[in-house]
Amino acid sequence: MTAAVVDIVEAVDRAQWRAWLAAHGDNASEAWLVLGRGGSPTPRVAHREAIEEAVAGGWIDSLARRRDDDSWLLRFTPRNPRSSWSLVNHEIVATLTAQGLMTPRGQAAVDLAKRTGTWSMLADAQRGVVPGDLRAALDAAPSATFDGWSHSARRAALEHLARAKRPATREQRIAEIVARATADAPARGRRPHAEPDRPGAEPGVRPVPTMIEPVRTEPGGPGGRPCGGLS
Repeated sequence: MTAAVVDIVEAVDRAQWRAWLAAHGDNASEAWLVLGRGGSPTPRVAHREAIEEAVAGGWIDSLARRRDDDSWLLRFTPRNPRSSWSLVNHEIVATLTAQGLMTPRGQAAVDLAKRTGTWSMLADAQRGVVPGDLRAALDAAPSATFDGWSHSARRAALEHLARAKRPATREQRIAEIVARATADAPARGRRPHAEPDRPGAEPGVRPVPTMIEPVRTEPGGPGGRPCGGLS
C-alpha cells in the first residue's frame, strides 16, 4: 500500500489532533501540524500536548518550519523502530500510561523499543554518565577539558557515542571526543530530529528558514486533505 502524504494539519485542540492520528496514523507518512506562536488568538493544540499525543500514537516530532506571524509548523512522522528514546519521552509515556491514553500503536512502539534496546540507549548519556571506556581515555589525556564543557556539549558528545553500533565506530568516536577535549573544542555530536528537549516551548533551534505559504485545506477539520503541498 502506498503511504498517504498529508501536508498541513490543523487541530484546534488535543482531541482533534488525537482524532487525526487515530484516523491517519497507520497510513500517512507525515503531517505538518500548525501550532500557534505565543500570544496567538487562534485556537490551536498546544505544543506539549501535540507531542504527547504523537507519542501516544506511535509518532514523533522532528523539523520545525516558519509559517507566518501567527503560527509555525512542526513535522510529525511515524516513529522509526530504530530511533532512540529520550528521557523526556520516557516521562511522557509514564504519564500517558497512568492516564490510560496510550494507544495500541503507541504501546507497540514502546514494547518494541524495550526489546531492541533503543528505549534505554540514551538514558545514561542524557543523565550525564560518562562510560568507562571514555573515562579511561580522558584520564589518559590530562589536558582534556571534557568535564569543563557545558552540559549540552557533554550530552551531545555522550549521545553521539551511545549511538555507535560497531566497536570500531565507538573507538573512533572516543578518539574524536578526546581530541576535541584536548584542543578545548567541545564536540558537536549528532542530535536526533525525533526527540525534543523541552516539549511545550516553541523551538528556537532546528527551524528550516523557508517561509511557507498557508495551504488551504478542504473542509473536514484536521483530517481534511490539503489542496497544496509544502515547498
